[in-house]
Formats: sequence, C-alpha cells, structure tokens
Amino acid sequence: MADSPTTRLRLRKQSLGSNVNTHGDPYLNTSLDLIDAAIGGITTITFAGTSTGTATTLTSTNYASDEARAALLTLAGTSTTNQTITIPSVEKLYDVRNNIAITGTAYMKTAAGSATALPAGYSRVSVDGTSVTVLRPTDYQAAAIENVGVGTGTAFAAPMHSVITATSARSMGGYVLNSLGTGTTTHQAVNKGQMDAAIAAAGIPAAAGAVFVSLTDTTPGYLGAKVSATGPLAVSTANPGGNESLVFSIAAAGTGTTGATRYATTPETQLGAVGTAAVVPSSLIVAQHAAIRSL
Repeated sequence: MADSPTTRLRLRKQSLGSNVNTHGDPYLNTSLDLIDAAIGGITTITFAGTSTGTATTLTSTNYASDEARAALLTLAGTSTTNQTITIPSVEKLYDVRNNIAITGTAYMKTAAGSATALPAGYSRVSVDGTSVTVLRPTDYQAAAIENVGVGTGTAFAAPMHSVITATSARSMGGYVLNSLGTGTTTHQAVNKGQMDAAIAAAGIPAAAGAVFVSLTDTTPGYLGAKVSATGPLAVSTANPGGNESLVFSIAAAGTGTTGATRYATTPETQLGAVGTAAVVPSSLIVAQHAAIRSL
C-alpha cells in the first residue's frame, strides 16, 4: 500500500510495512519539521512595485516544505493595483500581516471560493475549505484584543503590547485607537466624528468652560462674560483667580443730597435719604407709610 498525505497539512501517512529503514529518517523527521512549520512557520510574499494584480498562488506540496503550510503569512513590498493570494481549498487558520504599500486592496481566496479583502496590518483568517473569513474582534466575544497600535495621525506606529478586554476596564496608557468604525447599535463605540456631530447638534460649545445662552446663540463664552446687569442690579466675581463664583447685589434705593447716587420711584423710598447708600426693606417702608398717614 502506498503512502498518502493528510488532508490539511499534507503530511506523510506511511502505510503498513512500507519504508523499511527509512520510516524514521527521513520520513518521520520530515513530517515533524512540517508540523513545526505549520505551528510556527512564516511565509513572506514580497510584491514588486510593478506588480499588476496577477493572482499569486501559494505553493502546496505533499510531504515537503511549501508556502501554504505556514502559520503566519507576511505580505510585503509595493503594488500599484489589487493583489489576490490564492491558498489551498482546505480548512486552516492563518495569521496574516498585510504590510503591502498598495494602491488598491489585497485579497485572499481559495481555489474554489471567492476573494475576501484583507485589512492592512494584522488579522486572523479562517478558511473552511471554500470561504475565507477575516475574524473581527466581535467574533471573539469576551476574548482579548491584543497588539493595539499607537495612533499617530492616520497610521499605526509601534505596537502597544497591552490587552484590552471586553469584560473589564483597562487603561489605554495614552494610546489611540485609529480607524474606529461608525457605531450603529447600542453596544458599539462611537468615533470622534460622531461625538463632534452629537455635541454640535446638542448646542454644547467645543471650548472647555464656555456656555451658550440659548440654542440660537452663535458665540460661546465664559459665564462671567455672558451675565450682565442693569439698573440697581450689579454682578461681580468673587475670589478671582481661585474658586470663583458670581455675586449678585442690589444698589440702595432712594435719592439724596449726599452719599451714593440712589434709585427712587416713590416717596416712600425717600425715607432716610440723607447719608450713605443703604437698602431699605419693603416692610420698613410699609410701616413708616402707615405711621405718617396716622398723623
């Protein structure tokens, strides 16, 4: 009986009584090397700047080293158009590092299936023998999202090497999540653009500490500048430069020949007009008015 390959990794299954004196070396040892490559091996596919989008088919060889067996696929180089990487039509998990400087999109497909776009950077890809699926963070449910990059503008810099879990609060340590999608359901995060739009729609000023008088106010400002007073009412700031607060006060009623200028509308407010400014309680005015009329 002849030897036969395993379905997914193409390892040699030796038949009974075959390969006398070669069962262990080279055949068994070769299989162990191929298993080692399938668990921790890296295949690098480098594209030249003149690549024109022709499909790249990973080599797939029974009993020997090939490109498709590796655990990690690294796509490197440059391309001026779309690129498609074709893999064997067998079940497998790949880690893919898409580092192509590409004008277009990198795709992965099986010989029997349709092409799936690969995101830039790191992703995990599941192959069911026909379809290629890029696993997203939501596919892991409560599992960890690792190797979040440092945000610098629109691109990631060096990896953060920390973990964000879906089940507990974790510090980002000053790092930024880039390319956050638009949240559409209640359990999804929102990006800065959505937050800015929501703030603008709510009429909340962008400047810290600034307020609008109403939804139609066009200019935000600080509270001390937005509040003013007329007539006998005055407004001032207590503890300037510290824990500030607004103080409202009312000037003394009445007019007189000496002291502060007074504000008067009726004879009753003229009582005690001589002297410095003082507030005359309304109850006192009523009592004095009654006493005068009783004379």
